[in-house]
Amino acid sequence: MSRKQFADRLEKITLNREIDKIILHMLWLREGNEFWGEKTMQGLEKFYSNQRRKRAFHYAIEGEDIWPFAPLEQRPHQGGPNKINDKSIAIEMDGVIYKRAPKRESWDTYMFVIRALMKKFDIPKSQIFLHREFHKGTPCPGFNKRTVLENL
Repeated sequence: MSRKQFADRLEKITLNREIDKIILHMLWLREGNEFWGEKTMQGLEKFYSNQRRKRAFHYAIEGEDIWPFAPLEQRPHQGGPNKINDKSIAIEMDGVIYKRAPKRESWDTYMFVIRALMKKFDIPKSQIFLHREFHKGTPCPGFNKRTVLENL
């Protein structure tokens, strides 16, 4: 969906669960692979279904596209302590960690989505986290927090 479609949908959302933090991720694409829109999202759907796992994230960002994955009402399963997952939103962005930086358009859309979610749920910058802050075995999302906070 486009930024406008995302903003319109977000404006209408009411939730029965509290949201107080955003956790940032990067899609773990293998080197040489690209994000292929619906095909990639279908592959992720199949992966989570086959693993009998709950969906790990709410939105995936690629270029100017925002791909919904799990409903915001659903608690994400991101790894790390369960209490972190209870009140969080998870956002993924295209890229290959430490191999290929995300596209400029992806970064701009990522920042747009983060800002919109912060505004909607009154989330301060202090409640923006990187996946690796809670799951020590991962380099995800592959960029530093200061870069994110400076762009918000």
